[in-house]
Amino acid sequence: MWGEWLHYWMTNGTDKDWSGKSDFWGEYQDGFPEWNPSPFGEEQMIIYEPCNYASNLAYLRSATRTCSYQDWSFDVNIRRGLKRSFFMHHMGSAWMHGSHTHLGGDLDTRLISVISYLAY
Repeated sequence: MWGEWLHYWMTNGTDKDWSGKSDFWGEYQDGFPEWNPSPFGEEQMIIYEPCNYASNLAYLRSATRTCSYQDWSFDVNIRRGLKRSFFMHHMGSAWMHGSHTHLGGDLDTRLISVISYLAY
């Protein structure tokens, strides 16, 4: 997935996404107060919210903690769904805060819905 993210940045997103809208890198304004476009990594990819971008490693930690915890009160399918959702959310939310694209916004908010549903 990271390779696709890099490709999305290198091509400046897309002029026509699945819904027919443009989705250029940095076009989507999510309303978060952090706005500090900064180059990141070897490729110098522009990350719009570096602190929010980096903080998404917490979701990766949630996935690994879900793997190691043994005393769950719900079945293995729910645990599996939570692990997968946390893992995908760490990338989706980082994508949103890093890219300011509609795709990033969808990846972030839809996975929050999945995690909420599974926890319910």
